[in-house]
Amino acid sequence: GFHLFAAALVYDLAPHGAADVGRAVACRDQIATHVVDPFHEGETLSQAIESRGTLTEMMVRSIGVQLATVLKRCEYRTVIEGEDRRVVAVHRDIKPDNIILGKHDEIMLIDFGVARDSETATDNQSVQEMDLPIVDPALYRATLTQNNVVIGTPYYMAPEQVDGGRLDGRTDIYAVGATMFHALTGKLPFEANNIIELLDMVRERPLIPPDRARPDLPISQEISSIIVKAMDKDRLKRFQTPQELIDALTGAKTVRRKRRKSLLRIAVLILVLLSVACLVWRGCVALLVP
Repeated sequence: GFHLFAAALVYDLAPHGAADVGRAVACRDQIATHVVDPFHEGETLSQAIESRGTLTEMMVRSIGVQLATVLKRCEYRTVIEGEDRRVVAVHRDIKPDNIILGKHDEIMLIDFGVARDSETATDNQSVQEMDLPIVDPALYRATLTQNNVVIGTPYYMAPEQVDGGRLDGRTDIYAVGATMFHALTGKLPFEANNIIELLDMVRERPLIPPDRARPDLPISQEISSIIVKAMDKDRLKRFQTPQELIDALTGAKTVRRKRRKSLLRIAVLILVLLSVACLVWRGCVALLVP
């Protein structure tokens, strides 16, 4: 079950960028277990953004790949109603404050205390339905809670999370995109005067691509397109798996496509050469035969 997976999480993921310090991980059958790892050294990504203003595109790509790798490793198989199913542990609160940068820019994703498995992950109540003050921007920059249950941070929350809908791995992919946007541009994806306006933006307002949000920075159209896709309002149009996001950020898919084209060209060339050789051979035979 999910609680056994959570208990093993630290041992499996600690060397790969994910663990948690003394937080309870909620699970399907309401049994909570603690996931603990050694003390984290380094600054949070939010501190890095605050001190540096923006991060380089190369570093943002690296952070995105590392986060996606963590999400990829947060998948497990279990038997539900007699069926073997792939289940994803949904973090639900990926944001710069929950990412620690190491000495060599390796990342550690922390605070799995609000994780849920994808079979039961839902926030039950939309954020807009909650009785929240709308005057202090610091409130919606922090993690929102109701009845002491953390549900996420509005600036990085996907529309389905804002609406209290069912969550899955693509919800976390949205948050990774929002985090990359912030790190790359030094700006939040959406900014508003109050939380109601902010939530409406998350639901309805098209995202301004990073290269247009900060035309003064050398941001490539490629990474802008990747972030925009990761943050699509419609989860069906986002990257469907962490591996898809990794491929896009590393150019692996492009490399494979180019390799296929190269192989196709070689195959066509070989066919042409064989055809020419066949014609030459037939010509020679015709000359030799009286």
